Amino acid sequence: MKTAIPLGLVVLGALLLGLSLVWAMLFPAANGWTEEKALRMRELSGKAHLLSFKASAAGSNVSMHGADAVDSAAEYRKAQEELRILREEFEEKRDAPATSSSYLRWGGAAMILLGAMANMAIRRA
Repeated sequence: MKTAIPLGLVVLGALLLGLSLVWAMLFPAANGWTEEKALRMRELSGKAHLLSFKASAAGSNVSMHGADAVDSAAEYRKAQEELRILREEFEEKRDAPATSSSYLRWGGAAMILLGAMANMAIRRA
């Protein structure tokens, strides 16, 4: 009866390890990222790329200085900021299954080790 708890920890740890192996299949990263967001990110990336050339040209071309140069630079900064926010959200959604899987894997390994050590301690006592 004394070994029931340590063996239960070992079994629970093994279940967590098994769950960590299939976690990404059960909860894929694509579930959190919509096609609309992907399309918006592509559009913003292209827009920011073009605006960077426009802002750069405005900075080096004397005839473009003035309102157009300021508007181009402001629009570029706005597009860059929105793109940065979307990229952060994308990376968070992309990494979420791997992070959860990692927690499950290490938690399971820790429970297996703890259960094994407790079982050895009980058998020696």
